[in-house]
Amino acid sequence: MGYNTTIAPLLVLNATNFKDYPLGGALGTVRLFLKNTRFKPILVGITNDLNQKLGKWTEIDVHGRKLPFLPVANTQINGIPHKILLMMGILIHHRKIKSRIQGSTVNIMLFVNREAYVSAKAIFGGAKQLNIFFKMTEAGNPLEISERKIGNNRILQYIYLHFFIKPMLKAAKVIFSINEECRQFCEQYLHSSVERRKIKDVHHYIEYEKIRSCYETAIVEKKYHIKRMIFWGRIADVKGIDLIIQAIDILKEENLDVHFIVIGDGSERPALEKLVVELDLQKEIVFTGRCSIEQIAVYAKNSDVFVMGSHTEGIPTSMLEAMTFGLPTVSTAVGGIPTLIKDGVNGFLVHERDPEKFSESIKRALKMDLGEVKGYNAKFIKDGYSVESVVEQMDGFMASQM
Repeated sequence: MGYNTTIAPLLVLNATNFKDYPLGGALGTVRLFLKNTRFKPILVGITNDLNQKLGKWTEIDVHGRKLPFLPVANTQINGIPHKILLMMGILIHHRKIKSRIQGSTVNIMLFVNREAYVSAKAIFGGAKQLNIFFKMTEAGNPLEISERKIGNNRILQYIYLHFFIKPMLKAAKVIFSINEECRQFCEQYLHSSVERRKIKDVHHYIEYEKIRSCYETAIVEKKYHIKRMIFWGRIADVKGIDLIIQAIDILKEENLDVHFIVIGDGSERPALEKLVVELDLQKEIVFTGRCSIEQIAVYAKNSDVFVMGSHTEGIPTSMLEAMTFGLPTVSTAVGGIPTLIKDGVNGFLVHERDPEKFSESIKRALKMDLGEVKGYNAKFIKDGYSVESVVEQMDGFMASQM
């Protein structure tokens, strides 16, 4: 690629410390990008280490790559959303950021931090050398205000969309869209063909070869007649795990010997464990807590179907991993998931939040030819969702703007 990475700094603003907070698929893609991009990332974020001095440049290790990091706020401040902490911290420490990048062409990439756009605009104003890149990694329409959070308050929605989102889309030189739903949302506010050409379709991505290797070396246990469903990810309300638990209850009532393994942790775990007890499913459903990708590979190799009941999603990392492991998938048809799952080919989509229909789809998935599913999934993921191919594409888009 024809550009000199030593003079191509990339300022990345995110409400994380880029290492281990918060856990989740979106941060995983950020870390992989930082590891593989040919640009020189300069990181500004928040820390969960009380001993780390705010406003002082330090160095952190991201997947073996040493990168400069400026912590501007601490997550231990209770009651304030982390993205707001980030915005406040950037404004407080803006001189430190400007002095670090002064005289360079700076590219600000905003990873689903709508609030960071406001503070970046305040710092840099209308500087001509500023290129803003916005990457969508959040669920569904990541720019659209969530009705699950604010209800149907039309005044708040209008303020949010017209004073936060529309200016950000107009200012961006390149917008990386992870699915068709994101593209359609952006096109509502970018009316001319010239503006719409800023939108570049890029896929979510995973380390395909590493994940595949974990699966190949995983140990197979004898499963006998038990059929195992599996989910891994953040245990939160938005993931809709209660729908899957209700579907497992229906399968049990039909005298099917099924198990459901839930890997991960989160705020909804106590409520879900209570639901399991109420439905008398303690023998059928197991919560493992967080696991490494190597441990997940072992569970996956001894499972039959990957399940997801999310209310909203972008392109879920766990689903890409499950496809790499060769598992058929049963999932709600939300966000970017229909771009991954083809009914009857590598799984089934459920279009209503109905436990009966979800359980029926699980039974259909259990009858699929696993050899055909594995072959389809392997080619699909390797060709379109490997980190090497997608990051190369993103780097090319950014380099073309310099």
